[in-house]
Amino acid sequence: MGWSLLSARSAASTATADARAVAADFAGADAAELQEVVGDLDRVVSRLNDPWVYPLRLVPWVGRQVIVTDDLAVAARDAVGAGVVALESVDQASLDDPIGALTTASTALGDALSTLDQIEVPDGRWLAGPVADARIELLDALGDVTAEVDRYEALATGLADMASGESTYLIAAANTSEMGSASGMLLQYGTMTIDDGAVVVSDFSSVGSLGRPSRVPIDDGIRTLWFSLDPGHLWQYTSHLSARGSSVGAISGAMWQSDSGVAVDGTLIIDPVAMQLLLDAAGVDSVSVDGEALPTDEIADFFGVEQYRAVDDSGE
Repeated sequence: MGWSLLSARSAASTATADARAVAADFAGADAAELQEVVGDLDRVVSRLNDPWVYPLRLVPWVGRQVIVTDDLAVAARDAVGAGVVALESVDQASLDDPIGALTTASTALGDALSTLDQIEVPDGRWLAGPVADARIELLDALGDVTAEVDRYEALATGLADMASGESTYLIAAANTSEMGSASGMLLQYGTMTIDDGAVVVSDFSSVGSLGRPSRVPIDDGIRTLWFSLDPGHLWQYTSHLSARGSSVGAISGAMWQSDSGVAVDGTLIIDPVAMQLLLDAAGVDSVSVDGEALPTDEIADFFGVEQYRAVDDSGE
């Protein structure tokens, strides 16, 4: 019995140390590292279920410590095991088929989330200090891991949906040198069309060259609060209408459809650095700025710095 308990304690210590190391570099974790943690937790469960340890479960209070420790090890093993399955599925996806790889990742991460949601952690009644601490640490870790997996699943699903089929997105280029609310100052607009993974980015137009949209659907609270900015009509003030980027994006998309007649599936609010990366990835060599060609690799520097240097003290 003593040998089994000492072995269980040793395996638990190793599993805890390895799990903490993985958590410190969550994005860089691989299936092999997680599988080692699963193996250690398996040994914990196995030792706590040795026949000669079982009588301890019948001892008042002591038995509860053994049972809860076993339950905690099982819960942790199931959680880490879900990560192993997800990573192994993602590793098998081929980058030669980006959309298929994203779909595989989305499905694998969704399955992992389902497993995590079903994990049950025993309550904290009548627990000794170390066991109570282990339970709290497991709860915190499950919460953190679930949040991280949920974030990656949402990203993979969103990118897979975006890249599949045909869709058009409004790109609102924000200049963070002129911060406006949550989105930066939206000064340039264009569109990005995706057709089964092929991306086509249009020319960008400044807010000064866009038309004056007719009245677009806007939340009554926003319209009442910002009536002086003529919401839904003036592009220059769109980024100031809400502290929520999602609201600004929805209003911008509605205004674009009203102005151009082109409906969009969503709005991407990006800063100059992201815009440069996007255009470069789409194979765009240059964009037109005030009638002059601006090389794509100079976009971030121009919109963040150089355009302000061109303005003299007179403001012209």
